[in-house]
Amino acid sequence: MNSDTPPASIPPEVVRQLATDDRGPVTIVLSVIFTVLSLISVSLRFYTRAVLMRNFSVEDFFMGIAMVLSIVLGTTQIPPACFGAGKHIAFVDPARFTSFKIHAFIAIISYCASLTFTKLSILSQYRRIFTYKEMRSAIFIVFGIVAVHGIESVLTGVFSCVPVDAFWDAAKKPTARCLDKGGRRLYYANAGIGIATDIMVAILPVKAVWILQIPPRQKIALLFLLTLGFVVCIVSMIRLDALHTMATHPEDPTWHSAPAGWWSCIEANLAIVCGSAPALKPLFTRFIPQFASHLTTARAASKPTGQPPKDRKSFIELVTGNRRGVDTDGSGCSRPFRRR
Repeated sequence: MNSDTPPASIPPEVVRQLATDDRGPVTIVLSVIFTVLSLISVSLRFYTRAVLMRNFSVEDFFMGIAMVLSIVLGTTQIPPACFGAGKHIAFVDPARFTSFKIHAFIAIISYCASLTFTKLSILSQYRRIFTYKEMRSAIFIVFGIVAVHGIESVLTGVFSCVPVDAFWDAAKKPTARCLDKGGRRLYYANAGIGIATDIMVAILPVKAVWILQIPPRQKIALLFLLTLGFVVCIVSMIRLDALHTMATHPEDPTWHSAPAGWWSCIEANLAIVCGSAPALKPLFTRFIPQFASHLTTARAASKPTGQPPKDRKSFIELVTGNRRGVDTDGSGCSRPFRRR
């Protein structure tokens, strides 16, 4: 539906139906729910790492930055949804369009930056856990790819128009240099590379965990924790489809942009939740006795082998979040780890 199409030219019953269509409430609810979930997970992560483990490090700092940016992203979704974003454009006050564009500009940048810092946090966690050379080399390579792609994505978002404010100022658009159809392909490429890096980060620990000298059940549990990123990959693909739908319906942007907005918010926050999950194991070990008992039993079932101790050390680091050779007893309290 085009903003230049007078509602009077459409059958009255259709106009009434279109006037009631509003995706704004869905945008608000999803943005709030997933932002709160990620905030809870990061708060618990900080408590675990800073208070229980006393080992707050760069991976937690990266995740904190990602959380702040995700809050910014969620915040940019709510005001536009309250004032017409999510409705058909013919029923939206044109005076709101500039505000919508400003919020979209901030959302694009915060989305790209938040996901980048989340991936860097996860890779930093891998670097702490897996200490042997081959794994570290792979981690550094993926770290570099993620960092470069993140910088490129943010810069593309910032300078999608030159001057920058032409992105939201219609008066400057005719004389500005902006990414239009060619830019759309660039956005698709960035989204595709983002999905590729999601997959890289998710599969990176699979081989390293698989060769650990621990019981199969425990191995599968660790793989589940460390490969939760595959869920984010699925959401990324859904978001890419929403972006395509939005791009192919320029006649009604306020209606078709809503799913792209809420899927972006879901993806950024879900990535934070999945990235923080492994760091919460010591918290569950301490406050959920059954979980602690399961871990202790699994460790006891792991028999000594002739393998170098690095594999078992990696496992201990993953469970406790500590590199100082500290294990936990059934109560979750720290005690020195004795090599067998």
